[in-house]
Amino acid sequence: MRQSNSATTRTCAASQWPLGRITLLTSLAVSLIGLDGIAVESINDDHVPLDVLGAEFGGFIKSIKLSNTELNAGEVLQFSLITEKYITFLAAVTTEYYILLVLRPNGNFGRARFELARARHLLRDELS
Repeated sequence: MRQSNSATTRTCAASQWPLGRITLLTSLAVSLIGLDGIAVESINDDHVPLDVLGAEFGGFIKSIKLSNTELNAGEVLQFSLITEKYITFLAAVTTEYYILLVLRPNGNFGRARFELARARHLLRDELS
């Protein structure tokens, strides 16, 4: 295990961690982040800027939550962003914690969403 900032970075062999399984997909990185965007724990073997992505996605969620009070659409469950380099998903585990998944551009959307749902349920019990 290597320490990276305040988060723990693990290799793909970390399959005991609920998110370790996701790295077997065409993923580049996965992280459990707080609403503030700070990573609690991460798997990042491809040098994806998870700190920056986590902070930005945390900001997006805060902004969406503020706008959502007027829209009355309920809690944000999942948010995705597709760019030339990454496909990113942010999935709610609790109201305070989110899973940030970064895929390659050719990543499998359906499989990623399935694995995110599995990891969310496993982590929800641990974080509640």
